[in-house]
Amino acid sequence: MLFQGHWGLYARRTLIVGLVLLAMSAFSIATNWRTKDLPLTLAIWSAAWIIVGLRYVFVPWLHYRAWAKEPNVGGQCELIVDGDSLKATTNQMRTVYEWSAVTKCVESTGLFVLRIGRKQMMVIPKSGFESEADIARFRQTAAQKISKPEKQN
Repeated sequence: MLFQGHWGLYARRTLIVGLVLLAMSAFSIATNWRTKDLPLTLAIWSAAWIIVGLRYVFVPWLHYRAWAKEPNVGGQCELIVDGDSLKATTNQMRTVYEWSAVTKCVESTGLFVLRIGRKQMMVIPKSGFESEADIARFRQTAAQKISKPEKQN
C-alpha cells in the first residue's frame, strides 16, 4: 500500500479534517449560492482544498518516495538480545542499544515495538523468533529491563 505509514498513523485526523472542510465548504457555498460572493467563496474553498491536499496527500507521498529510495532501508536485520543490551546488525550497520535507553515496550499479536528515547523505535516481528519459547524469553527480559510490555490488538 502506497501510503500505509501515513494513513495508518494519521487516518483519523485526515478523515476528520477532510469531513470538517467538506462540511464547511458545502455550507459556505450553499449560503452564498445566489449572491455575488459565490466566485470569491469558490476561490477560497478551492485554495483551502489545494492546501489540505498538499499537506495531507502530496507531502506524505514525497516523504514515502524519498524513504523508499533509501538504500539502507529493508533487508535482513539480526537482533541479539542479552541481559545488558540489544545488538542490531545489518549489512550496512551495527547498533548497540543499552536496555536503559528503551523507554517502552508495546506488544501486539504480530510484533513488539520498543521505544528508544522520544523519537526512535525498533519494530521486532514475532515471526523473526525461532520459537514461542524465544518470544516468551524476550517478553520476560523486556519486562525485567523496562516496564511491562503493553498488550494491544
